[in-house]
Amino acid sequence: MALLLEKPVTISPAFSKPGILKFDILSLTSGEIDKLAEKLFHVHTKVEENISFQEFKKYTFTTDCSYSKLELYYTDEEEITGYFAIRVYEKEIGQNKLNIMRAETVILPEFRSKCWIAQRTIINVIQYKLANPMANVIYLGSLVSPTMYHILGKYAYQVYLDPDYTHCPSTESFIQQMATSFNYKKESHLHPLQRFVGWKVNFNDRDLKRFKSSESPYIQLYLRINKEFSDGYGQLTIMPFSCKHIILSSLNYLFRGILNGKKMFSSPFHIGRTEIKSAISPEIDWQESNAV
Repeated sequence: MALLLEKPVTISPAFSKPGILKFDILSLTSGEIDKLAEKLFHVHTKVEENISFQEFKKYTFTTDCSYSKLELYYTDEEEITGYFAIRVYEKEIGQNKLNIMRAETVILPEFRSKCWIAQRTIINVIQYKLANPMANVIYLGSLVSPTMYHILGKYAYQVYLDPDYTHCPSTESFIQQMATSFNYKKESHLHPLQRFVGWKVNFNDRDLKRFKSSESPYIQLYLRINKEFSDGYGQLTIMPFSCKHIILSSLNYLFRGILNGKKMFSSPFHIGRTEIKSAISPEIDWQESNAV
């Protein structure tokens, strides 16, 4: 692993299988980024397709953000098994100053575990929130996989869309404004929360059959909204990262086994002005909702 970068890297002592290398992307030189990008692109193309190396490098290693961390996972034999990248963009949406968090996870199928992605996401979010306690943080995903949406819904205290959600035009409009700020273009013939991402996950026929027969309400909702996910389309999804949300999501994760797979705390977005403002931040100015 020493060949990846010239400078020393931090190895997390908390996990040995898989091992973790942590990188602050904004502190790397262009040469170091090139080396890391080449290593990860090789893994990325085993899981997702329809993306060039330059597109991958521009997306995963962008420096047009205020915060960019990457975790690289590897085996005892120093085989790279995947990575988790998280970035934060400071944007003004309407009159709201937001720290919009984006994340990307690619792990080879044979090295995946049921809780690994949720675990690493929770840990990274808590680390960022502790370092930026006053920031209005919200996660925006353009999910190209039903599985990822299922994982978010399984552990998160609040996620929108939710299978039990109350439709809220003003909230969906706000999500679309965030998507537009990242140059995701809306296509009139598709669902308002669908966007073309470009790359697509290499699902086989067995995976697709498993999705269709899944009892997960999140996977079934995803399949209804984003029927074109196999063609490179993603579903826009948001999660608030208030202190309350992080605490209750963490408790959901910790106690899920004790509760036989059920959430300890669940609060879908039954939208109203008060609920949304308190869910994400009391400082965000949400327009009045006409929930239907």
